[in-house]
Amino acid sequence: MPLSKSKEHRVTKEIVESKLHYWFGASVKEYPSAGHELDVFAVTSSGVSIYVEVIWVYSKTQFLSDMNMLQQSDADVKLVIGSPEVIADTEMLREFAKIVVSQRRTGKIIHGDILNGVRILEDPEYVENDLRRLFLHLTDEAKLSRPSQATLKIVDLRAAKSEWVSGNFYNIIGKVLCEGQRIIRRSNAELHFLQMQTPAKYVSVSNDGKVSELNWKDLDFSWSPDGSDSDNRRGEFPEMRQGDSIFVVFPDAVGSGFSSGGPVHWWKRFFQLTHGSSYKVRMIIDGISGGQTITAEETIEFIV
Repeated sequence: MPLSKSKEHRVTKEIVESKLHYWFGASVKEYPSAGHELDVFAVTSSGVSIYVEVIWVYSKTQFLSDMNMLQQSDADVKLVIGSPEVIADTEMLREFAKIVVSQRRTGKIIHGDILNGVRILEDPEYVENDLRRLFLHLTDEAKLSRPSQATLKIVDLRAAKSEWVSGNFYNIIGKVLCEGQRIIRRSNAELHFLQMQTPAKYVSVSNDGKVSELNWKDLDFSWSPDGSDSDNRRGEFPEMRQGDSIFVVFPDAVGSGFSSGGPVHWWKRFFQLTHGSSYKVRMIIDGISGGQTITAEETIEFIV
């Protein structure tokens, strides 16, 4: 006796859900999402999400509702299974083709045909071979199309002796590289002197050479395109993309202006270090990418 349409719909979902669970390890039927109930939803071990919609009742109103859910879902891979009546309807197939084009333009991986549900119900070899290969192909394609995770890397971390004033006054400079295709929004930079036998001083030096010691709690930094903080460009880089690089300069420069002789700095901030002493410094950079904190750190040791 043939199955009823409601039972065909249910059994098809059960077959697909059980196979996705076996192939990928995590799947569920009637998955709630954005106010809808998705027929089958699965997630692979690498985090690729799969949405399968089974359309069995031959109703154009229901079909359009299912197409709306298909577009609203944020799953990485999408696939539709239909009854014989659905896959024989040229208007429904045309509407589905428009959805496929629209979804692919947004980067979603969606199979271009509505699969024949009868084959899934009646042909176990098709399920174990052709259908399995199709899901593996789609999930592999989704992994390749994903933007690679963003990373930050600190290179060329160094202590730079000041060229503005004479004496043992230094800035700590690190070049920061952005790698990966996701955007990183810069948030913070930190610098720590480690294991100091001879203390480092955090000071400001005025144009007349007066040295004033500052509070370490107020230590700040500049972002610089070229490794110099002479223009005090803090806050000029709201985000970094793949291939971008900037310099982080500790401490920051303050009080720039102009005089009759051209641009001057009314005072500058430095680390005042002791000649012949060894110092160890760690720089830490935090950024935000896709709601996650991306951190990089690097440590150097040097002798003044």
